[in-house]
Amino acid sequence: MLFMRNDNVQLRKEVLEETFGYWKGKLQEVPTLQLPTDFPRPTVPSTRGSILRFTLEPSLTDQVRALGHKQDTTLFMTMLAAFKVLLYRYSGQEDFCVGTSTASGASQDAEEQAGFSANILALRTQLQDNMSFTKLLQEIRATTLEAFAYQQVSFEKVAEALTHDQENEMGRNPVFQVFFVLRNAPESRYPSSEAALPAKVYEHRSTAKLDLAFELTETAAGIAGVVEYCTDLYRADTIERMIGHYRQLLQSIISDPKRSIAAMPLLTQKEEKFLLEEFNTSKVAYPRDKTIVDLFETHAAQIPDAVALVYEEKQLTYRELNEKANQLAHFLRSKGVKEESLVPIFIQRSLEMIIGIVGIMKAGAAYVPIDPAYPKERINYILEDTQAVTVVANRESSAKLQGVNGLSVIKIDDVSLADQPTDNPTNWLLPRHLVYVIYTSGSTGKPKGVMIEHGKLLDHCYGMIESAHLHQCTSFALVSPLIFDSGHSILHSCIVLGGALHVLSDRLIMNGDKLTAYLKDRKVDCMKIVPSLWLSYVDEQHIALSGKTMVFGGEQFPTSIQNLITKSNYSGEVFNSYGPTETTIAKCMHQLDLKKSYRTVPIGKPFSNTQVYILDRKFQLVPLGVTGELCIAGEGVGREYLNRPELTVEKFVAHPFSRETGARMYRTGDLAKWLPDGNIEFLGRLDDQVKIRGFRIELGEIESVLHQHGQVRQAVVLAKADTQGYKRLVGYVVTEGPFDREGITGFLKEKLPEHMI
Repeated sequence: MLFMRNDNVQLRKEVLEETFGYWKGKLQEVPTLQLPTDFPRPTVPSTRGSILRFTLEPSLTDQVRALGHKQDTTLFMTMLAAFKVLLYRYSGQEDFCVGTSTASGASQDAEEQAGFSANILALRTQLQDNMSFTKLLQEIRATTLEAFAYQQVSFEKVAEALTHDQENEMGRNPVFQVFFVLRNAPESRYPSSEAALPAKVYEHRSTAKLDLAFELTETAAGIAGVVEYCTDLYRADTIERMIGHYRQLLQSIISDPKRSIAAMPLLTQKEEKFLLEEFNTSKVAYPRDKTIVDLFETHAAQIPDAVALVYEEKQLTYRELNEKANQLAHFLRSKGVKEESLVPIFIQRSLEMIIGIVGIMKAGAAYVPIDPAYPKERINYILEDTQAVTVVANRESSAKLQGVNGLSVIKIDDVSLADQPTDNPTNWLLPRHLVYVIYTSGSTGKPKGVMIEHGKLLDHCYGMIESAHLHQCTSFALVSPLIFDSGHSILHSCIVLGGALHVLSDRLIMNGDKLTAYLKDRKVDCMKIVPSLWLSYVDEQHIALSGKTMVFGGEQFPTSIQNLITKSNYSGEVFNSYGPTETTIAKCMHQLDLKKSYRTVPIGKPFSNTQVYILDRKFQLVPLGVTGELCIAGEGVGREYLNRPELTVEKFVAHPFSRETGARMYRTGDLAKWLPDGNIEFLGRLDDQVKIRGFRIELGEIESVLHQHGQVRQAVVLAKADTQGYKRLVGYVVTEGPFDREGITGFLKEKLPEHMI
């Protein structure tokens, strides 16, 4: 939308009122343009700035002008339309304003302020993915011509009226934050020798009026450009890349103006090659013909008397663990369990829980962790979904399985297992066989099972060992519950290394003082933990740290942790890890520099034969520094969702950058951006999935269950942070009749696990 100011023109009051009302309506509730920035936006709009000069060669300018002539548009309209496509592709935003100005009467001093002359304009456009450039160009043309019919009004008055009754967004200018202008200039100001320079010339400027301002000047030797930018928001190299993308878009537009604006090439071939190859060099060697069982049995033979497992005051050596697991495996085989069988493990934290897992694997089956604390309905759903006929439990947990028809419950602490052989059962396992199925929250109201194979798990473990320097560790603390995949990272990395696994009891996990003392007294080398859980342990006297390595993961890493660890003079190493269950646990890793001050802690770089891509809605690579969906490919991508083919097709998609037949890529739904050093910064979610204490929760699943309650008419669930930054679930309901808080909460407890209440 266009506004013009001309103080020399006297208009009748009624004309001014009509014009003012028209444009006020056009700009009412205009969305703020949310461009990605290099630095956090200050609370007060910054005026610190600099400029960058560039040129567009005459041949490109002539082609753009020729395209405009065909579409009956001016060069300004065509260049502006391309600029709006650039902003749209950077922000993903379909509705926004760009400021501009008229060129008439502008003094040289005014021009040097990147287009801030007396006549102010504000143009609002709605863009769409499937819109062609020619369609967009015609809409901008129509808007501009319409605007001239209502040009005699003060933009400042409209902006003042729009922001008078509403609080301006923190740190932003009202109505528009980006400026664009194209003008003619005397040849003496832009000699052909300067305009033809292909190189960029940096110049210091102490102020910037807005976030970003593009000033283009038409000359005989092409277009000379000046970009003024706020240095509190952008680095110079970011602006230089933006200029390159603008030039690339212009070339794409000339090549095919009828193409969708969402599909027009934005990156140069050099940039695309860099993002595909330079940032995806992770490789790690691992035994591709082996399984977790193979490695465990090797350790049992080579270091039989080494401690394998510790729980409270009890412990097992590798020989003892192997023999007990073998007895369970032989019994499972006698019950018909074989490769690809799904066997739920239904035991609370204990030595028996790990014996059960190893025994199920040695029988050739895949284990399915189920928390005995789950509500009966969720337990039954997983049993039905896996079509389980055999469950490994113990005397304590098996009581919750009574009455389930057709289910054989094997109690691992039953004396009858002692009669089974202790030698290794015949091992027919291959890397392609399933090792486990983990259930995660589902947006449709039902959890979904993720299927992971032995080879993919080994790929992760060897990558973890190399990236987090776990070779230096001999003892590992298992903190996370095994219904959460972080625990499997520690369990199986420990097996690969032949280390001692300390299964921490609930008594320790719930008490920071006792946990701190345990880690120190037992000289535990490595602990992997969720950030929010670790923060809950910290007080003035105690801070829970393992001896050599701390790995955090499962949710966003707060900088306060780094500050606390630094103050503690911790001599070990600290890592932040990232990765979804569907790609076999962590796939990115960042080692923290404890002497460095972080604005945000990145999730790191890809490891363990992983490729990471940050893509837009059309599965195209986004530029460095631009937000997109984080997608993961490589050897760790899981098999599929159990019994959910429609969801598998949606999330496990064909790998768009691979020539390998059948290669797949997983869409995480996480928003992220590449940093210049090759690290990745996590920025949030595309959907309403949240992480609370490391548990992945689909808010839609809770809402779905709430709607099943007979008195609930409407329901919304949010994850809200308290004053200390801890997230908690908050539900809002509209009920038929009085609100029965206890009744509705009790209903949820019958259907959902505790971490979703």
